[in-house]
Amino acid sequence: MPTRLLIVEDQTRLAAAMAASLRASGFDVGAYPSVALGLDAIGAHGVQMAILDINVEDGFVYPLADELDARGIPYAFCSSMHPGDVPARHARVPFLRKPFDIDELVAMAAGLEDRLAQDLPRADHQDAPASRSGR
Repeated sequence: MPTRLLIVEDQTRLAAAMAASLRASGFDVGAYPSVALGLDAIGAHGVQMAILDINVEDGFVYPLADELDARGIPYAFCSSMHPGDVPARHARVPFLRKPFDIDELVAMAAGLEDRLAQDLPRADHQDAPASRSGR
């Protein structure tokens, strides 16, 4: 059964490209443009991991990140913001800086999936995760 991955990204074309690439890599993906819809999706769709833009149509995504933390759901940020601008409580969350290569996105998702499977603590910030082969 594919891992259920939530994307919160308000740029429609980017969200669609991210979702298509991650689906092609074997993930069950739902993409939403706002914090409110992302929060709804967590409860309604059994989300197992997430990739979040930081600044979306209804504000900063940190309340959603807080909820993911409370539920023990691994997530990463994918944003054009600087990783140093992330609040301290989220400073250890993986970070992919826009613009990015689609292989970096897939590698980040694979890393989250590995952490989910192994129940490992989240890694420190990284601008580009190491590429993973075999996915």
